[in-house]
Amino acid sequence: MQMDDHSHGLLPHEFLFINTAYGTGILLNEDNYSRQWIGGSFKGEIQAAFYNFMLSEMFGYYIEFSLNAWYRYNYKFSDKHLISAQAEIPLVSWLARPPYLAEDDKFIENISSHNKFKTLLAFIGDGEIVTVNKLQWINLSVEYSYSISKRFSLGAIYRFVFIHSNEPRTLLSYHHNLNLTTSINF
Repeated sequence: MQMDDHSHGLLPHEFLFINTAYGTGILLNEDNYSRQWIGGSFKGEIQAAFYNFMLSEMFGYYIEFSLNAWYRYNYKFSDKHLISAQAEIPLVSWLARPPYLAEDDKFIENISSHNKFKTLLAFIGDGEIVTVNKLQWINLSVEYSYSISKRFSLGAIYRFVFIHSNEPRTLLSYHHNLNLTTSINF
C-alpha cells in the first residue's frame, strides 16, 4: 500500500483456535453393517482473532464452554471401508465475547493487568450462561476410513462448524476442515 511517499506492507488477519472436548455415549442399535450412538460431551473453545486494518490492529475473542448432545452413525461397506457421520449441538453454554467482536471499554479494563492469564480469566468472567435463544451452533462431520490391515488404517474427515449469536451484535462463523488421518490400533 502506498501512502504519501511511504510504502506500507499489509498483514493478513490471523485466527487462533484452541478447543478440547470430552464425551461419552451409548450404543442405540447395531447390525452387521451399521451402528448408531447418542451421547453427550463437554466442549471448551477459545478463538482469538487478530485483525490487521491498514496501519492499525484490533483483537477480538470468542470463548465458549458447553454441554452438548450428539448423534453418530457408522456404516461399514466391507471389512475395509467405513463411513461415519456425526452431528453435535449445544444444550447450555457459557459464552464470553466482546460486544462488537473487537476492543471496547471492558476489553481495556480486562487487559490492564498486562498478565495474559489474568486477562483470559477476566474475559471468561465477563461471559454468561446461554441457551439456544442466544447461541446456535452445529458441528457436523463425515469420516471415511480404509483398513490396510488389522492394526492400521487411513482416512479423511470433513468437519463443518456453524456458529450464530445475535447479542450484543451479530456473529456468524463458518469453519470448514478437511483432515487426513491415520490410525494404529495396539
